[in-house]
Amino acid sequence: VRNGAATLGQNFEQILNLDYPKNRLHLIYGEGDSSDGTSEALARLIDKHGATFAGISSITTQRNSPHVEHHIRWKREYQRRRRLGLSAVRNDILREALKLRTEWVLWLDADVIGLPRDLLQTLMSTGYKIVTPNCVTTPGGASYDLNAYLNVAEPDAVEYHRHLHDGIHQPPANYWVRRHLDDLRYLDRVHLNAVGGTVLLVHASVHRAGVIFPERPYRDLVETEAFGHLAHDLGITPLGLPRVEVIHAS
Repeated sequence: VRNGAATLGQNFEQILNLDYPKNRLHLIYGEGDSSDGTSEALARLIDKHGATFAGISSITTQRNSPHVEHHIRWKREYQRRRRLGLSAVRNDILREALKLRTEWVLWLDADVIGLPRDLLQTLMSTGYKIVTPNCVTTPGGASYDLNAYLNVAEPDAVEYHRHLHDGIHQPPANYWVRRHLDDLRYLDRVHLNAVGGTVLLVHASVHRAGVIFPERPYRDLVETEAFGHLAHDLGITPLGLPRVEVIHAS
């Protein structure tokens, strides 16, 4: 979470509302380089609710991605440094999580403001070790997290390289090769090639085996996309749940 004070309270309320024993949940926030009072807001949450959970802690991340204005952060020229920085931050948080007796790791962005109460039970009951719901900004709307997708075709070399920018593959959002979770709502579940990180459940055994977020491009991809492809290549198939929706702040 960086400069997340505006949504942090709503996000925390969603965690409190989860229908799951709080004494089995340990929250770890990775925070750094904020300028909007996020660290102070986190301190207040920890002070007020620390006894509610197995633990709440915050680590100061030292390897932050570069600051990019929100409305231009999707531009191609920022993706490599921004998203590899996010991989590094995720791995810093992960190291702290794996010091605990962690069975599952739920990655949750601080600007997710709507979660089903039974989210954890739903994700864990699939029997898969990597599971993601459909992140949207409005119920029944388009997928927000376009890093979760199924590849349905393979482009030829000319087309593939047309979308290589700064050493990573950056096709348009409506790339014909991919199907996002909003395209797949006729299915209850679907195998994926890549995942997003807005809400992502990973069995800790996967991370402990060394499948973490690549800090250099893998298959010309970065961050959660690269993680999904790496896991897939190692025989750990990510699962998407197109009809299970979580709400991201717009």
